[in-house]
Amino acid sequence: RPPRSTLFPYTTLFRSTTLVRINDYAIGYGYAEDEDGVETPALVEGFEIKGFAGNIAETYAGNNDINFVIIGNSGESPYTDFEYEIVPEEEKTVLVSEAYTDEEGNEVEAVYETVKVAEHVIIKKYISTYPTVIVPTTIKVTRTVEEEETTVDINVTGFADGAFTGNTDITAVTVPSHVTAINASLFADCANLKTLTFAGAAVASIGDSAFENCAALTEIAIPSGTAEIGAKAFKDCAALASVTLGTNVESIGDSAFYGCGALEELTLNANLITIGEDALVNTG
Repeated sequence: RPPRSTLFPYTTLFRSTTLVRINDYAIGYGYAEDEDGVETPALVEGFEIKGFAGNIAETYAGNNDINFVIIGNSGESPYTDFEYEIVPEEEKTVLVSEAYTDEEGNEVEAVYETVKVAEHVIIKKYISTYPTVIVPTTIKVTRTVEEEETTVDINVTGFADGAFTGNTDITAVTVPSHVTAINASLFADCANLKTLTFAGAAVASIGDSAFENCAALTEIAIPSGTAEIGAKAFKDCAALASVTLGTNVESIGDSAFYGCGALEELTLNANLITIGEDALVNTG
């Protein structure tokens, strides 16, 4: 039986023992007093509050006067377990500007530059059956430097292909702030995925078929940093009723919202340039 915390009486401490141990954490099981606006501590006996058993309503059942809960600094679900890969720091050549012909007919060559990409983490696979997935913002890694152990936080910046594809267990996903792209088909056929939350604005693109056939997804707010929504990105999301485009979305791919029969509200933006063929066919 895990030990009870003396600082936060209804909190239990756990140590992860699954395939990947991200860190130790604490789970809130309830609050001892009826109080309007319970603020949980960020640390319990040195452990971060990572989340709560069940959902908030279940956790605080019986405390009818509680209207809201402020979760500790991390907010990462204690039940999420991942296989991941640490990608070393590397240099990459990136396109700065494409080749073009100027007004005088001169050919201007494309411009490239070499940039250094910091060490980062790629989530390879979600290996838990817990339905609420809050992808960690960082992975803590312990290393030995000059014969001394040190702990570093490495940003989670993306996902491997197929990390969630076809997963029918998950119902809610929070994407961390450093992730820069949603891969093609990343959440395709996640039939019970109802809620998707972006913690930041770094996602620049949503790939082809990224959420195709997510039949339970009800609404989506595209981050402000997103410029492109791929073909069939939300195709056949039958329950999708509300979509809000981020301020920088420039293109919506072919059949992006095809078959979203419940779609009643689509909020566009002034920067939108292209809406692909059949993007809004068979919508509400």
